[in-house]
Amino acid sequence: MERFAQSAALFALIFLSGFSLMGFEMLGSRYLNPYFGSGITTWACLISVVLFAMMVGYSIGGIVADRSRQIWILAAVLCSVGLYFVAVSVLASDALERVMLTVGYGFLGTMVACIGLTFLPVALLAALSPFFVRLMLKELRYGGRVTGAVYGVSTMGNVVGTLVTVFVFIPTIGTSAITMILGGVLIASGGACAAGWLAGRQWKRASAVLLGMGCALAVPGTPGADDILRRFPALYPEGPLWLDGRLYVAEMTAHRVSVLADDGLEEFWRRQGCGPTSVARYTHELLAVSCHLSGRITFVDRNGEEAGELTHIAGVRLRSPNDIHATGNGYMFVTDPGKFEQSELNRGHVYYHAEDGTEAVVVRNLRYPNGVAFDAGTGTLLVSEHLAQRVLAFDLDQDQKVVRSHVALGRDELFPEGSTDPLAGPDGLRLSSHGALHVALYGAGRVLVRVGDGSSHVLHMPFPYVTSMAVSERALAVVGAFKNDRSPMAGEVIVMTWGE
Repeated sequence: MERFAQSAALFALIFLSGFSLMGFEMLGSRYLNPYFGSGITTWACLISVVLFAMMVGYSIGGIVADRSRQIWILAAVLCSVGLYFVAVSVLASDALERVMLTVGYGFLGTMVACIGLTFLPVALLAALSPFFVRLMLKELRYGGRVTGAVYGVSTMGNVVGTLVTVFVFIPTIGTSAITMILGGVLIASGGACAAGWLAGRQWKRASAVLLGMGCALAVPGTPGADDILRRFPALYPEGPLWLDGRLYVAEMTAHRVSVLADDGLEEFWRRQGCGPTSVARYTHELLAVSCHLSGRITFVDRNGEEAGELTHIAGVRLRSPNDIHATGNGYMFVTDPGKFEQSELNRGHVYYHAEDGTEAVVVRNLRYPNGVAFDAGTGTLLVSEHLAQRVLAFDLDQDQKVVRSHVALGRDELFPEGSTDPLAGPDGLRLSSHGALHVALYGAGRVLVRVGDGSSHVLHMPFPYVTSMAVSERALAVVGAFKNDRSPMAGEVIVMTWGE
């Protein structure tokens, strides 16, 4: 019975190591994507580093296995890889950002990032395979079947790790969270090995712990995970747009507009120095992109080709256009807030521009007008006055002149518990087809949804700097960043099921 328990524990560890190895490779692609893309260069570097690490690991593991079969070695490797995974979940974004800024995001930078991210844990996990063979091999005549069983179970772990990580964990739990969970499972497994070794190899007791740790991989418990369809990394994502079933996302620090594909964001249009913060449907053929950093609105066709630009509206030069409301009818409202800082001297405006040449300054001198939405049925323009922490409503006449105005949402409703971030405030605004107002609460990690009867509810996001949303009949896409104090400001796109 004791021998059976020992074999069960070892096979559980073999499966876990294979699962973790390939699962982490898949997670590695998600860590790399915001900084180095998801193209063939990134995958070539990642696969090459993983294969080279496995070669090194097999070689070193074989040498160590011939010299010692002590279980403490197995425990030390599992705990070391687990601690590495925990560190990656916390430090990877800063480290990869530093590589991109210092080495670049070409082949060299990508290769350095892949080596730093994946070489050590993959080599250590691969080293376990020959060590497992040595532990399980009792008679030389069974060497072939033992080796085959070890590599067979490990490969099955590779397969399951790949599929479960890609199709279950990443869409529901997220990259950092699953890396942390894998690290915890490996540390616990290593601890169980160490406990069994210290207790005189009581494998029956240790195997139960090891099998329990393996089962934990199949029980993700993230609150609200059932509502999340997909999660993808992005670089300071803003102003998303659902259009013909595709999700367009402005990535400000990457100076591009991307389209959400099956395996992440793919570049749709780029203009260096643009710093896009919103993409909207201006006409049937043209998209309007707010180039926040270069002070212009750029028109882009459905093929990603530029088709013109605006640098002035109503005779006023654009400073830092931020959000755009447009529905494809040949007109748009644009916020132009100025500098993102708390200063009474810094005031922004809201403009109107139409395809027929009609233009107007609709609202003047707001404290960082950020998000904008227009209800054509009622003629109501909604503007988030970000640094005043309120959402304003303006009733407009047919000439886009303000007839009356009032505060639609005040500070107490937006931030009932107050705010500690000096730049916290309402960011993007979006109206659903049913009239529900969605407000991105920048600095608070929330989306406030106010429905037609005046009631409100809150959606909590994993990133504090929620910038905007895109609302469709069946899904809600929320975008935001994890930090806002240093470029490229890594963030995330979350697509979730939605029903009002």
